[in-house]
Amino acid sequence: MKKLDYINRQLKIYQEKSFPLYQIDESLFFDKLFKKLEELPPPKSGTYESKTYMSIEHTIILMKRFLDQYACSLLPYFLTLLEEKRIIWEAKKNLNQAGFHQDRPFIRITPHYTLYDFIRLVHEFFHLTNQQFKKGETRDVLSEFLSIYFEKQAFHFLEQLNYDLEELSYFRRRRYTDTRYSIDDYHFEKTIFKVFLKEKEITIKNSPYKISVIYQYLYSHTFSPFKKMVYILGDVFSEYVDEKKINPMEVLKLNEEINNKTFFQALEELGICIDFSVIEEIFQIYLKNYRQIHHFVH
Repeated sequence: MKKLDYINRQLKIYQEKSFPLYQIDESLFFDKLFKKLEELPPPKSGTYESKTYMSIEHTIILMKRFLDQYACSLLPYFLTLLEEKRIIWEAKKNLNQAGFHQDRPFIRITPHYTLYDFIRLVHEFFHLTNQQFKKGETRDVLSEFLSIYFEKQAFHFLEQLNYDLEELSYFRRRRYTDTRYSIDDYHFEKTIFKVFLKEKEITIKNSPYKISVIYQYLYSHTFSPFKKMVYILGDVFSEYVDEKKINPMEVLKLNEEINNKTFFQALEELGICIDFSVIEEIFQIYLKNYRQIHHFVH
């Protein structure tokens, strides 16, 4: 019974915290899109040794140049973070995060002295910029979308600077791989959550195996229903917006102007009409880029 009580306590907490995301999940549009995404082939495994050494100083120089080109209005904020030493390079921990401590912003990055340090800095910096503003009902989805979108722009920026395409493809593959595994994890987590919502203790009580499996999963993972969905939506739609060649300055406006709209309403602000007719197009664009990146795997 202790395991059962733990499961129900944890799932109730996540249900309350994740309700806005649960509304997105229940939309028929996402249900159909998710079924298409399950058709993605499994990611290829492979190793790669980075060819480019990146000092922290060089990473910061790249970041300044990137912001000047793609989000110049945010450059002063980045310079302030530098001046106040709010960007912390944690060599002893494998940690990348952004947030506020006692109302003071911070970014923590574990440096690996590769181009990926720059990519992570871009990702976490954009999380920090939109955490300043009031969160709307699906702000977590928008936040991840914005960070992943500008992460993709960072790769375009590095391509313009003639960095090695094979190396860039290797680092880009990390995002596609994480998304593909998130799709599998999401399916399992959603199943657990629906058991809790619809059948609750009855199904679990009658199945000791389920108690063991679910308890072990919750105990050994940072379990959050629909957290995986945040990453899936962020990656897939940032790929779609990028493919449509929408001006990054228009996307940047979401940071300041969209606080209390749904994720789909935010996309409409970018001129993207969400209906069933675009599901196949969204999937085919993602599949094309997914396959292209995996061609570089040896």
